[in-house]
Amino acid sequence: MGDLDKKQRKALEDLSRGIVNKLLHGPMQSMRSDGTDARQVSQTLVNMHALERMFDLSPQETAAHIWAAQDIPKGKKGKN
Repeated sequence: MGDLDKKQRKALEDLSRGIVNKLLHGPMQSMRSDGTDARQVSQTLVNMHALERMFDLSPQETAAHIWAAQDIPKGKKGKN
């Protein structure tokens, strides 16, 4: 990327971000749960554990990424 000017680098970064967002949209949607449907919460937990195993994540890392994606304020995490 050293041969790219500032405008080209930004375009490449935007394109890369767009591709990643497109690829992750479906999996992130399946990870979201408002906590009102027990079956949905159960499936979300199964999905979270699968991701933890696939990417060698700790449960705290997984939760932090989900909270960040949902823009949950720090004081509201883990509370209903």
